[in-house]
Amino acid sequence: MSWHSPEVAPEPQPEPETETEPETRSPRRRPRLGIIVRALIYLPLLAFFGWQATRNFVAQRAAADDAFRASVAQWLQHPPRTIMMPNGEEMPVLELTEQEAIEMGLLPEPGDAEQAQPSPPQ
Repeated sequence: MSWHSPEVAPEPQPEPETETEPETRSPRRRPRLGIIVRALIYLPLLAFFGWQATRNFVAQRAAADDAFRASVAQWLQHPPRTIMMPNGEEMPVLELTEQEAIEMGLLPEPGDAEQAQPSPPQ
């Protein structure tokens, strides 16, 4: 008598057969059909989405370049009268004419510039 109950008793294992069954597959393996099907589905999809992403990137880059050029052109036509310092303080932009710069001593006088240049060595 077994100590296992009839519901838990292990099933008897069949005895191994001495004869071997002939192999139904050919010894040469064919490429798996699943891999080919996946390649035929996913490669065109990846190519299409890559093409779309590249097209969108180029269009957005061109739009950003145009917007940047327009903002620079607007800034050059109407430069700001104040600039923002890194600490958040606004500083007025000083605009001097050439005559004012000469009067303040920031530029040499036109006659002095010719005299200030050294003569070429001989």
